[in-house]
Amino acid sequence: MPQDTFIATLPPRQLPALRGWQATPAHLAYRLGPGAHLFRSEGTAPPKGGLMVVDDQEFSPLAPTSPLCQEVIRECQARSFSGAILDFENRLPPLEQTASQLDEQFSRRGWSLYVTEGYAPSAPHARVMIPSALSGGSLQRRLEDALERFGESRVVLALEKRAEEIREVVTESVAAHQISDVEVGAFLSGGVDSSFIAALSRPDKTYSVGFDRKGFNETGEAQELCKELGLKNISRMIDEEDFFSVLPAVQYYADEPNANLSTVPLYFLSQLAAKDVKVVLSGEGADELFGGYMSYHTTPVYEAYRKLPQGLRRAAGRWAAKRPPFKGRGHLIEGGQTVEEMFLGQAFIFDNEEAERVLKPAYRSGRTWRDITGPVYDRVKGADDLTKKQYLDLHLWQPLDILRKADRMTMAHSLELRVPYLDREVWRVARAVPSKQKMRGKNITKYPLRLAAVPLLPDDWIKREKKGFPVPFIAWLREEKYYNWAKELISQDYVAEFFDVPYLLDLLDQHYSGKVKTHRKLYTVLSFLIWYQVYFPEKCGVEPFRP
Repeated sequence: MPQDTFIATLPPRQLPALRGWQATPAHLAYRLGPGAHLFRSEGTAPPKGGLMVVDDQEFSPLAPTSPLCQEVIRECQARSFSGAILDFENRLPPLEQTASQLDEQFSRRGWSLYVTEGYAPSAPHARVMIPSALSGGSLQRRLEDALERFGESRVVLALEKRAEEIREVVTESVAAHQISDVEVGAFLSGGVDSSFIAALSRPDKTYSVGFDRKGFNETGEAQELCKELGLKNISRMIDEEDFFSVLPAVQYYADEPNANLSTVPLYFLSQLAAKDVKVVLSGEGADELFGGYMSYHTTPVYEAYRKLPQGLRRAAGRWAAKRPPFKGRGHLIEGGQTVEEMFLGQAFIFDNEEAERVLKPAYRSGRTWRDITGPVYDRVKGADDLTKKQYLDLHLWQPLDILRKADRMTMAHSLELRVPYLDREVWRVARAVPSKQKMRGKNITKYPLRLAAVPLLPDDWIKREKKGFPVPFIAWLREEKYYNWAKELISQDYVAEFFDVPYLLDLLDQHYSGKVKTHRKLYTVLSFLIWYQVYFPEKCGVEPFRP
């Protein structure tokens, strides 16, 4: 491959470093915005020379593209650019037309045009960029395929500098967290977070658990990865008898009512690892830092809708709320609200009205979820929506749920848990990633972290959707045995002091019949009832719990 087939982009402050090099600066200051016009980032000094980089994050697919092409050409002339990079993520006919028109115009002027692989057919004269952080261990094969399809003169390798920086700080953090006088193992699921940690740390042993039910078991993926990496994986299957039998112990070691279903498999995972090691590494923290939850993700259409006047969106939301369910109804309702009004974090179970409804009057505080989230949101009033969501989860969900359950379930088995992602330097790099770079396509979250993991993991792991720690409680509660278990627990005499028992039984019947999914609401209440039996057995008429 010729020496000029590499493109690297640098922050503006590092452009002087290019002096004396045979390198071309690429200016990341441009975007296609509303009305199919070219915009330059506010506060960016007008660049001179080099390449113009244009992204399509705010592109409006309804406007004509010919005027846009003329704007790009005029800006290139005014700034003495020698070409442009069309960093287009979305495959849209207007963008393909734009690439085709610019390809013709640039070719006529002797300017360079670079396009992403999907736009190569639309721009036959353009150089085709193959991202260095796209295809994992098969990058060489991707390059060979591209060379065969497009020819050596057209293929370039686009380096991902931010991914390199993330990989560097996570690598350093993992190394620091491995310092120990005893053996250090690692928790491993089928997701990218724990897989990246395992690939970097390369422990003697990794540990995984899953449920013996289709769609709720990632132990196969974990074993497959370990085979690929040459690591040992120790796994255990959990069945329904295992799950229900340890619920009292889980609540005992949690100290306070814990309604996160994933706490139970974490209990078994810690128990499994504690047989061999005293310290484990885990992937907690990556989702909050890099934007890993699907609730953070929005589509280009939704983002375009959010740009309409808020009054219009609120009116549409009020109209939709009064109508029977239809496709898109939820998006209209949500789209008419601010992020502070519609995003409660990852732990939303009951809305304000139903929380009051399920409780007896003596236990109704009148406190709403906005009383909890409001003070947190107030500290990031000027931030974009994704940053606000992450900030809320970093201050509520992560410390009060994720880290708390991880700490207590591992300590229940005298196991020390270490979390390399929650490192000061990793946080410094993560917070510098612009929100628009964290999501890609329809379902790709924490995109920069996935790019960072590319050289170490197979393709499937990089592209895999987040599953969390799925538990088949939703299915078990529709089986007669566990329906009766829940019904018996809810019907205990002491329950009526706290809850509206007929309302809870109705929720249970609705779920059992398959009409609606109320399993998370029910598990929240059932967790409290089990915890109450464990810590106040004399008030419940049960034998004291012995761990």
